[in-house]
Amino acid sequence: MTWTKLVIAAGGPIALLLVIPLPTHAESPATACHLLSPAEVEHALHIPVGPGSPRVNTELVTNCLFTAGRDGAISILLRRNAAAGWTAEQRRRMTGAGSFRPVSGVGDSAFVLDKREQGAALCVFLGGYYLQISVFRSGGADTVLPAVEELARQALSRLSAPAVAALAPSGRADH
Repeated sequence: MTWTKLVIAAGGPIALLLVIPLPTHAESPATACHLLSPAEVEHALHIPVGPGSPRVNTELVTNCLFTAGRDGAISILLRRNAAAGWTAEQRRRMTGAGSFRPVSGVGDSAFVLDKREQGAALCVFLGGYYLQISVFRSGGADTVLPAVEELARQALSRLSAPAVAALAPSGRADH
């Protein structure tokens, strides 16, 4: 979808009409709803989901919600350009909290919030990005965690590859 902004400037007997193209989805930074498709979420979790519905979309934070079943939901939250202080505080909080446990092999660091039978939330830090994928009332944590890790890797791969590569400590986007 391409958006266009019309600007009309009037000065005396002459009016000037300017058509200014605004960025399309492909040119704009990734939004949470563009990181994963409903088919990918369904494939990973083995449950039918509805289309992604944007909840928040600012320059710093974007959130998308997929419905699942009668009252289940999958939420994708992406925070861009996370400030070093904010990131350090989140890592500190997750490291010290009994309900979070570290997960290796995803991003620079990752933690899972195990909600037992209610689901799980995977919190991933990669460079200046913070990605959280939460599964609510759609399976227990032990069942959904491997699928959520797979979804996180897919979502991280869709962020700007050069930007992620520049942010990754090893200089590779695939670590």
